[in-house]
Amino acid sequence: MTKHRAIHFIVPVLLIVLFLGNAHGDQVRVRSGIAIESSLPVPEVRVLSVNDGPQDVYELKVVMETPWKTSETLVRPVWAVNEENRVLFNVSPDPGSKGRYPVIVELMFRDRAGIPMNVFEVSTFSMGHNDQPDIRLSSKGSRLYLSDDLEVMLVNAGKEDLTVNCRLVHPPSIAVERETMETQLKASSSATPVFHITNRYAAIGNVVPVYVVAEYRKVGIHDTVFTKTGITVVSYREAYPWVRGLLWILLVLSGVAALRLFYHQTP
Repeated sequence: MTKHRAIHFIVPVLLIVLFLGNAHGDQVRVRSGIAIESSLPVPEVRVLSVNDGPQDVYELKVVMETPWKTSETLVRPVWAVNEENRVLFNVSPDPGSKGRYPVIVELMFRDRAGIPMNVFEVSTFSMGHNDQPDIRLSSKGSRLYLSDDLEVMLVNAGKEDLTVNCRLVHPPSIAVERETMETQLKASSSATPVFHITNRYAAIGNVVPVYVVAEYRKVGIHDTVFTKTGITVVSYREAYPWVRGLLWILLVLSGVAALRLFYHQTP
């Protein structure tokens, strides 16, 4: 077999083997949590976070969002592995606010390659309202290759018709066609809003945590529920498993053809 003819078989075989492989990103692991003190004269939100590695990260900034105000602070230029970070925010609700309101905390930083990364924590802040919410909210997550639909289950367990605003809180590695959507729910009914998501740069093998936050009003009271779910980033062969079998068949056929040419080459 000539070198030129051999290359025609070796290159496709190598490409198929590479395609069958899988690449996993070196994901930075961060633990974080929120503690809310709503009974104080000036309510507080305390944020505790730890960089679990495997690398230092840079330009750490913490942002807190409430319906009344967005606050942010640049914490440190370098956040070392195993280092704790504590931030205290004060909350200033509007006078007369009553109900349960969302508190969204975002940790923003860059890894050593300069890629922006975000970690979110969501909780609720109660103002004179501790009744059980009428809305039940859940999501099973999704498996994402290039794009997928993230389904959300909304159930109105109350006796009033409600208008529910759903918002998907997500890191920039995932893009969403519509981050908020409004759903009309009759009493004792359910609905399934769908967020269409695409992968921007989330690495294969990572599970990207996202939150769905649902807000509504009833009888002068604002209420909020939320749920956390995960988007599993998969490879092409995991998203389309039948392709893996086809590629193995092509690999075997290419090898057989190469051997036939090798043993039956003409002088």
